[in-house]
Amino acid sequence: MPTTARQDVNTKHLENQIQEQRREIARLKGRIGDVVDELGSVKNDLSSFKEKLSEDLTKIVEKIVENN
Repeated sequence: MPTTARQDVNTKHLENQIQEQRREIARLKGRIGDVVDELGSVKNDLSSFKEKLSEDLTKIVEKIVENN
């Protein structure tokens, strides 16, 4: 069964949509990778902050106990 001009236009339109979606998916995958990297960095920073805060609070408590 031969294709009609209308079917050819629809096929071309769908092919273009698929290509656009592939590009968008690739862009989003890259962005997700960036977000994952950033989240890892934030987790490391938070862990370091907690550790330093704990050390500082320990020093403060020790000074208070010393002065009493």
